[in-house]
Amino acid sequence: MTQISFTSKIKFIPLYDFDNLAYSEKFSFVKMNKPPIKGENVGTKALGPCIGGGIYNDKGAMVFHYSDKYNFSKPCFLEGINKLKSADKLRGIIVGGYEEMSQATFNFFKNLFNELKIKPTIIYGQHDGSNLVATDIIYSAKEDTWFLNSSNILFRQNKINSPLDLKNYFSLINVTKGDQLFVGDKKVTLIKK
Repeated sequence: MTQISFTSKIKFIPLYDFDNLAYSEKFSFVKMNKPPIKGENVGTKALGPCIGGGIYNDKGAMVFHYSDKYNFSKPCFLEGINKLKSADKLRGIIVGGYEEMSQATFNFFKNLFNELKIKPTIIYGQHDGSNLVATDIIYSAKEDTWFLNSSNILFRQNKINSPLDLKNYFSLINVTKGDQLFVGDKKVTLIKK
């Protein structure tokens, strides 16, 4: 297994690159409201109002995808974390949701991560003005990178090029210390709006 550096990349990439990655690398995908899955290459698709994300370390990654906190099983979730071993070195990411519709579920997972002493990178509250959109995520252990793609038309047209573009699309982006945010191959630093 690849050694994780604890400075993971979070990389927004175009749909074409995302699909090529997903199908060429044999990623396992978790479905909504199912137990988390563990592996070196894992992901989930269509995080619209749903909240998803992952917990990872040098033993692999675990990905989850829930429509609401009521379809969540804490014992099942903790079992997935235990499979990662060395729980003292866990990192995390929380992705998805719509600001008004998903607030309770987002808060639930944010509090759960806090309880587990995992400080996640957060990419939450997606919108594009009029359409309901969704975000896809994949974790590649080989590259120690979370790849993200969105159904937002600007992502589809490859017009998300700056931190301000990201801030206009997500209501909350908080990159935890050590993680690095990329749009395509360009490393970006977030600025306050």
